[in-house]
Amino acid sequence: MNAIVIPVSQDTAEKVARIAGERGVSVETLMSDVAVHMVEQFETHKLYLQEAERGRHEIDEALELLRRP
Repeated sequence: MNAIVIPVSQDTAEKVARIAGERGVSVETLMSDVAVHMVEQFETHKLYLQEAERGRHEIDEALELLRRP
């Protein structure tokens, strides 16, 4: 497993610790979950953009299908 060191203010560190405590997890687990979520969001957005680009050339065909009775 790798480690990522992120400098934050004391106030932020305390707030993160409080959030982790309220969720019943360690700060490390909370931050790991946040990182995983961020990566998933990024990959989903990237996939969305790829699919949008792929479909951009099929607009006329799709509109024609919608116009059929």
